[in-house]
Amino acid sequence: MRKRISYISMMLCLQYVPLHAQLHVSPGSVFHVQANTPFSVDSLIFIPQLPISFEGQQITRSASTLQTVGGIQSIERVYLFTPAVNFKGIIGMYYSDADLNGNSEANLNVAYSNNGTLNVLTGSTRVLSANKITRKITAATDIEKLSAISQPVTCTKAPPTPGGITQAPAMKPCPG
Repeated sequence: MRKRISYISMMLCLQYVPLHAQLHVSPGSVFHVQANTPFSVDSLIFIPQLPISFEGQQITRSASTLQTVGGIQSIERVYLFTPAVNFKGIIGMYYSDADLNGNSEANLNVAYSNNGTLNVLTGSTRVLSANKITRKITAATDIEKLSAISQPVTCTKAPPTPGGITQAPAMKPCPG
């Protein structure tokens, strides 16, 4: 009876704890992924061009954001690689509409951070119906954090009104 109550209590507690799946490869253990083999963990997508090994590696997903120098924020889905992973191949993620954080889904691009520098990989492949974004990385690259961010919008000033007063900038999406 006591075991049954403990089990029920544990199950009730679990439903209130937000869990984020992650990959943790203990030090001394190695997880290998062969070249051109699709591998996914917690909606993160890897298709390495070369064999890749994870040793003492942890990949964690959070609802935080990455931010550009101009203050543009990424979607609310960031993967943290501890330590950084050196990767060449296709990388991306599945995301939910709730993750968009004001980003335009049609203009999303894969973005990664390395040593505090945010790199936006324009030309990412988007499958809007599946909420999926990927990008091929052609040179081996260290990745500490991975997310997605929409291309910045272009601001244009409205013509001056009579009296020389300039109106506030009008925001227009980038063409194409």
